[in-house]
Amino acid sequence: MLVSMQMIADKIKHYNPKMYISQYSEPELTGVRLFSNLNCQIDSHYVYVIESHDIPKDIFDQERINIIIVGEVDFAENLMNNPNHNVIIIGGQYALEDIFNEILNIFNFFNDFEKKLQESLIHKKGIKDLLDISYSVFNNPMYIIDPAFMTITWSKRSHTGLEDYQWKSIVENGHTDQQLIDHHKATMMGEYLNKQRKAVIFTSEKFSYRTICSNLWIKDKRFGRLSVLEIERPFNDSDLYLVDFLTKFLCIAVQNDEYYQRTHGTLYKYFIIDQITGKNYDKKLIGYNLKQLNWKADDPYYVLKVHVTAKDIANSTLEYHGTLISRMFFGSRFIIYEDTIIIVINANKCIASWDNAVNSLRDFLKKNGLKGGMSCCFNNFYNLNDYYKLASACVELGSQINPEETLYFFEDYAIFHMIRLCSEKYDLTMFCHPKAMKIYKYDQRNKTDYLFTIYTYILKEKNIVATSKKLGIHRNSLVYRIKRINELFQVDLDNLNEEIHFILSYKIIEYMQRN
Repeated sequence: MLVSMQMIADKIKHYNPKMYISQYSEPELTGVRLFSNLNCQIDSHYVYVIESHDIPKDIFDQERINIIIVGEVDFAENLMNNPNHNVIIIGGQYALEDIFNEILNIFNFFNDFEKKLQESLIHKKGIKDLLDISYSVFNNPMYIIDPAFMTITWSKRSHTGLEDYQWKSIVENGHTDQQLIDHHKATMMGEYLNKQRKAVIFTSEKFSYRTICSNLWIKDKRFGRLSVLEIERPFNDSDLYLVDFLTKFLCIAVQNDEYYQRTHGTLYKYFIIDQITGKNYDKKLIGYNLKQLNWKADDPYYVLKVHVTAKDIANSTLEYHGTLISRMFFGSRFIIYEDTIIIVINANKCIASWDNAVNSLRDFLKKNGLKGGMSCCFNNFYNLNDYYKLASACVELGSQINPEETLYFFEDYAIFHMIRLCSEKYDLTMFCHPKAMKIYKYDQRNKTDYLFTIYTYILKEKNIVATSKKLGIHRNSLVYRIKRINELFQVDLDNLNEEIHFILSYKIIEYMQRN
């Protein structure tokens, strides 16, 4: 393993050395040598150890040198201002051989680290083994999450008694803490971290410690993120390089993993995308894919479509939200399609009661500023494309008509969907009852609410008590209002067809007002 002067400096801080290390210093050292005047051929791939009284006057005339000086020096620091030189001075009375052996042990330590990582790969011990090996290097807890912020694995950690809530969420809940997700969205930090190709340090006033984050990439696909928490020891300047070094081994381990090879890309997601977009599949092929999911074509299904915010898209939290929602409806499957979350729910597989799952979903959507539309139930998977369209219409119409809500059901918006389809070809006022239009215009001029009164009266089966309660007025006031409406417009409330037409007219007018 190539070692840098900074990596050596981080290991000998107990000497309180003076350091003159170039900011351009890269890991390029392969070993350590004692400096000898008999052989002054300098190799930039080695670090040289020398006592201060043996330093030749022309040593810094070299083009480049990496050197550790043992003892006090009295020459001017400007001799070491060459940006190509890397100099560490260990003052005090120390034996040259002791310092040399300590530097040699540092090289052995890092070479042993690389050897253990390589052996772990050869024997396919997995990414958790790589993290456990690396704990001796970082002495801080580490974990890996997938793009959905779900926990893949975590390292061991010392028993310091310090219990961090983020670490607890990773280990016990199996995903990143919601507070961190909210922080990423509010600050757009998620978008910044997702783009990084090298390790970076993440800091926030929300947390009492720093985190080193390193994305795991296979070609151009980010499949996870390694995080190292600064909980048990402070970070060293060389930790970023070491995290990047470890990340390369993790990426190789994932590609060699049989489970990853079998499931990465998640074929069912492509299958569901094909179905919701109306791709023509042979029924036998659909049946085969359903069998892999342990589903049947005639199981009861729902389609849920969730609209997210621009910040969710920028910070890549869609997978996270999709995973948590799918857990509410056990056995369901979710995909990300056109920056929305689509969840196909198989009601036969749900363990929790439907009402409890829906209540949990409603609370989750409200908490995260999301909106969802649920199709009606259907028992023919081959019609998935049609019910996806209904869920899409539901969330769009619901957001327009009742923006204060977060979860919409198609049953509540079916009539609005029909009206919208009709509006694409016709003037909607053509379908309104003439008397309903007159009442509406009268309401607009006189600030009355007669049309809604008639609509509510019909829905409540012309029950005076139930209608007055719904409208929040006294029953005598309602009787007078109905009498007044009849005087002005001669509404026939004993005609069933006219009642239905009035209800439809009210819905058409409500739709036009909202749009």
